[in-house]
Amino acid sequence: MATVDIEHPWTSITPVVDRITTLAIRELNMEAATILDVTDNPYEQKDLLRQLARETIDAYGLSVTDATMAWLEEQEEYMGMRPVAWEPKKVDIDRVEARMAHDFGPLFFEEDGYATTVKNLGFLVSDELYGRQRKTTEFTAWNGNGAWARVAHPGACAFCMLMASRGFAYKTRETAGGGALSRSLSVSGDLQETREG
Repeated sequence: MATVDIEHPWTSITPVVDRITTLAIRELNMEAATILDVTDNPYEQKDLLRQLARETIDAYGLSVTDATMAWLEEQEEYMGMRPVAWEPKKVDIDRVEARMAHDFGPLFFEEDGYATTVKNLGFLVSDELYGRQRKTTEFTAWNGNGAWARVAHPGACAFCMLMASRGFAYKTRETAGGGALSRSLSVSGDLQETREG
């Protein structure tokens, strides 16, 4: 992976996502070519192409997320933040299904509809992969400025347990601090744990 371009830090991930997207579309096209050998029924082709698009987005979406997190870790000092892991949904099924409903139209109504449909699915896969990179960056940047959590000590009261159950929800150590309840709560920042009281 290329190192961070300090002059243009937000563009240095783009070539990596470009390569991943190119590989995804190439694989989608190769797999889609084999579907024509399996069946000439457009309804069966539609089902097979739908499954292929989902699998491609799932597989390559994880690669985009991993590459984006590695890129954000390279920028840790530049951005003044510590990236935190973000677990994306595999595929936003409703959104993909709504888009595919339009993409499958040529399959049924055009003479060379199969090629047009596969091309449209390539655009869908590309959009989903670039969207995954944007979402990963956005959610990590929002959550990555360091976070603090309250951690309940053994034997803590129910209120302290409730406060600790929020996890890394506090932006500063002060807001996470236990105050009067400091005997039954610890404050933990990212991977470091600090006890008070």
